[in-house]
Amino acid sequence: MFPVPRIGELLVRAGLVPRARLDEALERQEGANRRLGELLVEMGLVDQVELNEVLSLQDELRAGRGEELRGLLASRLGDILLNSGAVTRAQLERAVAEQERTGELLGEILVRQGAITPAQRQGALSLQAKASNRLHGRSRLGRMLVEAGVIDEATLGEAIRRQRATGKRLGETLVESGAITPDVLSGFLARQKRLRAIAFAAAALGLSTPPAALADTHRIQVQATVIRHTSIGAFRAPQQVAVTAQDVARGYVELAQPVEVEIRTNNPGGVMLGFNLNSQQVRAVHFDGEDLELSVATGAAVVLVPKAGVGLRRQTLHLRTRLELAPGAQPGVIAWPVTLFIAPS
Repeated sequence: MFPVPRIGELLVRAGLVPRARLDEALERQEGANRRLGELLVEMGLVDQVELNEVLSLQDELRAGRGEELRGLLASRLGDILLNSGAVTRAQLERAVAEQERTGELLGEILVRQGAITPAQRQGALSLQAKASNRLHGRSRLGRMLVEAGVIDEATLGEAIRRQRATGKRLGETLVESGAITPDVLSGFLARQKRLRAIAFAAAALGLSTPPAALADTHRIQVQATVIRHTSIGAFRAPQQVAVTAQDVARGYVELAQPVEVEIRTNNPGGVMLGFNLNSQQVRAVHFDGEDLELSVATGAAVVLVPKAGVGLRRQTLHLRTRLELAPGAQPGVIAWPVTLFIAPS
């Protein structure tokens, strides 16, 4: 069973309702004998869709379905980069502070500040999408528009087909087709942002509440919440790789020693370990270990690593590694070409 945050507490944490306005609503509630959610809608602080989202999240926590919220909390881009060792906490805090001032995407800020490379950002975003896809489904733009009766399923399907063909955003595609106006798009994007803020707040509050002691006249029942932990403890690989004329002739470099990846997790479902290739001299990297075989080429490759044992454990992967050289590669020394990312499965 997971702790269930109260409606007001959740909305304040999400940044949607100022504390002073919540206090005002609570005062009204005392004299009116009405539900707090109804008053918050009446006061214009949230709309009915946002209230329904809060109630739905509370129901999930009461039913013990908190794992999706854990996945969402762990799938935030900053957390993925921090747990993977791609950025330091100071770098992340600096980027978040700028994001609050400018509204710019966190990944773009970190790239501009030199904390990560574009390839690292793309790899982390790939993992983020896999980890949070299920929970974010409830706040997808197309689904929101259909449920609100603004467009129908056929219109959404056609827009998605166009989006895949053009690479444009779904909202932009819908506006270009005349299905919605720019003002409608702006309003629903704002709602989408607020709904996701509610989900993150529920994750943070529902999963970080300290163990509770529930007492009655006959017994004391202790309820504990175990916070999931997933991180890369160590990544042992050469900082540089020597490429000989013989390597160039055969087209690859075979490392003499296995690469080692140490994972720390207590997530029962294991972890998704991502590998991102970031080199002009290497066309692909092939890893081979016990129960794991993976090739990394363009973009990111992700593999599921099952958890070993019970509780928070360290497990080390020993990976035989082959670097497939790009056409035109020359003898010399190249920087290690792969970065890692990790997220709960």
